[in-house]
Amino acid sequence: MSLQDELDINRVVNLYGFAVDTQAWDLLDQVFTEDVDADYSETSHWRDLATLKSDFAAYHDPFDGTQHTMMSPLVNVGGDTANAMTYATWR
Repeated sequence: MSLQDELDINRVVNLYGFAVDTQAWDLLDQVFTEDVDADYSETSHWRDLATLKSDFAAYHDPFDGTQHTMMSPLVNVGGDTANAMTYATWR
């Protein structure tokens, strides 16, 4: 694992929180692939980026603001595969 790989992954994790809090939905293009499989719960599961962005925009629109804090990232890169785990809090 190179330090640059780890830094790049941490940047993407932090970009997620920034994109949501600023409602800059096009930034999610840098976080997820077009064929994303984002499973947030039984009722919140997306399998394409366009729908995820549309649903996130509709859900977050009523809020004056949100605050996502991403912390304690653990990144493991091995060859062409990487795994990352990050704690997050939001309000």
